[in-house]
Amino acid sequence: MSKIEITISESKLEARISIAEEGEFPTIMEIREAIADAGVIYGVDESVLDTIVRDGHKVSNLLFARGRRPGPGIPATIEWHIDPDYSKRPAITEGDRADFKQLRLFEPVQKDQEIARKVSPAEGEPGIGVDGSRLVRMGEDTEFPAGKNTYVSEDGSKLFASIFGYAFFSQGQLNIDNIYRVEGDVDYNTGNVKFNGAVMIEGDVRSGFRVEATDSIFVGGNVEASTLYSKNGDVTVQYGILGQGKARVISGGNVNCGFVQDATIGAKGDVNIQRYSINSTISSWGKITLLSNEGLIRGGQLTADKGIEAVEVGSDQLIETELNISEFNIRQNEANMWDISKNRAALLLRLSSLQKRLAFIKLLKSGKEKLSQRKEEEYEFVQKEIERLKQKMAELDKTEVSLQKQVSREIVTKELIVTGTIHAKVQVNIAGASYYFDNPVSGVRLYKFRDEIVIESLETMEHSGYNIYVPKN
Repeated sequence: MSKIEITISESKLEARISIAEEGEFPTIMEIREAIADAGVIYGVDESVLDTIVRDGHKVSNLLFARGRRPGPGIPATIEWHIDPDYSKRPAITEGDRADFKQLRLFEPVQKDQEIARKVSPAEGEPGIGVDGSRLVRMGEDTEFPAGKNTYVSEDGSKLFASIFGYAFFSQGQLNIDNIYRVEGDVDYNTGNVKFNGAVMIEGDVRSGFRVEATDSIFVGGNVEASTLYSKNGDVTVQYGILGQGKARVISGGNVNCGFVQDATIGAKGDVNIQRYSINSTISSWGKITLLSNEGLIRGGQLTADKGIEAVEVGSDQLIETELNISEFNIRQNEANMWDISKNRAALLLRLSSLQKRLAFIKLLKSGKEKLSQRKEEEYEFVQKEIERLKQKMAELDKTEVSLQKQVSREIVTKELIVTGTIHAKVQVNIAGASYYFDNPVSGVRLYKFRDEIVIESLETMEHSGYNIYVPKN
């Protein structure tokens, strides 16, 4: 009988038959027996077998059985506990209009909060191999887009936040940070930015947009006719503010920038400007300083609580410029002193009562009878409490002296210093006293003495240019 060879493909989806012409050609029963011995039990094409027997010729690698292919697997999916599609989504106004300045960019998350879970890939509809085996295709797996400050569980099924912060997508990855970074300009691509933390902007803040943060704001470029508001931090603008009369920069800390033009600035701390301030309104609870490069103040109104320093004020074109240094807050100081006085009176009353009690217990101890355990404990407590109150009294005394020194220092250091020239048409107000410059002066310090403004030369007393006088307006 001719040799029969059955081969099954690696995928189990095909079976092929080869018959050599050696001796008597096999019968259909012999072929079926060889097929059964090879393990092929599904998808046999009987017409192919009939043709082989009818022709009686050798065959080589002839396909005679097909399995059923499995259906496509179900891919893994990620179920988000935050909205993964919030990036670049505009707010919808009451009139059903999309406001592209109000884009939702990030979402708050807690430390160790589960951000997403992965649904594992699953099998598709099963197929059948020619050998009767069950054939399946598994869906493709997927990885979490885990970025900065995230971690994946050991079994790879969950994504967590590793810090408290805000979740946002950047370059296809989910990041969590308490610093929000804008990799370019704040414009219609980002919308307004409002973040509970610090904000770092690599580019500019374009006109008409707003940046709000509870912490510091850093702008790597310029600020146009826009609004920046930092509740508790500093605002730093690497280049400058070109306000077009509409820019507003409000800071709970300091403001640092290259230049300011046609803008409004308010700061609880100091305002430090590297080059110039032109036609701007600036208010500072600290100092306003322009001591490098041009160091120019030209036009506008600047007000500081602790002093102003600049190289040049006004211009040859006689531009009106106003500089104000606020009066020391006497009411606040009086309130602080009153609080110290009330606390001291309460401590003295308590101390007197404890000292009387201590004297009584000492009298008992001097007697022949031994004090009870309770009285001994009271004796120790009263001694310690008296020492504690004395320490509190000493702390109040130090605080009072410190406040008095601060008052003296505040009054003395409230001054305007101009190392270059103050031009004509510059108005200076210091703690309620005023002076208007009709003529330019150079290298001077202005401060209030009694009810007048004193203008003093920055030169030493030995220098020929030194002068000090109280101007009379």
